[in-house]
Amino acid sequence: QLRLIISSVVGHFSVSVVARIVLLYYQYFRIEMRDDDFLFMAANLLRESFYGWITSTPLSFALERCFATIFSSWYD
Repeated sequence: QLRLIISSVVGHFSVSVVARIVLLYYQYFRIEMRDDDFLFMAANLLRESFYGWITSTPLSFALERCFATIFSSWYD
């Protein structure tokens, strides 16, 4: 299960890096950032969702380990 968590973190991080590169491209070439630009909005939403996801991952891992410690007699 730890390998699944690590591969999920790597996958989400890769998507976040691509979103960050798109946003840096917009800033570097001074492209107008309009609200109806799909690429800009998608990159911004992916970046924001990654921040929420990466902060909740350690919490869920810690809760799973806490549950395993408390109920170790039947948890496997």
